[in-house]
Amino acid sequence: MDGYYYRDTQGKVHGPLDDCEFEELQARGLIHPGMKIWRQQAGSAFRVTPKRKVIVGRVFSARALSQLCELVMILFALGCLLFAFSLPKLREELSESWGTIVFFMCLAAVTISVTLFSIYKMSQRLQDASTEVYCDEV
Repeated sequence: MDGYYYRDTQGKVHGPLDDCEFEELQARGLIHPGMKIWRQQAGSAFRVTPKRKVIVGRVFSARALSQLCELVMILFALGCLLFAFSLPKLREELSESWGTIVFFMCLAAVTISVTLFSIYKMSQRLQDASTEVYCDEV
């Protein structure tokens, strides 16, 4: 049957979808780069490749700017943490007790790992807010 088909993350094939249904799925964000998508027309199959493109109007939208602001705040907090550990006074106080050293190092490791994960997620959200998925038929 003619229409668009796609395979979701669980491997289930959905389709056939007409143009309006497929565009609606794109608008809702269910179609994203890396998915297997094809279109059948008159017995022939054509591969459809989803890609992202930057939309200038969306780059400066309130949603994208709030994501960017949050990303900058997270980077600033990480910089402050790294600066605090570079202070000689903190090093002196930490060298007095092994228990304090272990506690602060565990706390720093957890904070840095959570911060790096937050940076990763915020960059994905910023990309989603400032780009749009379009399909290129091969």
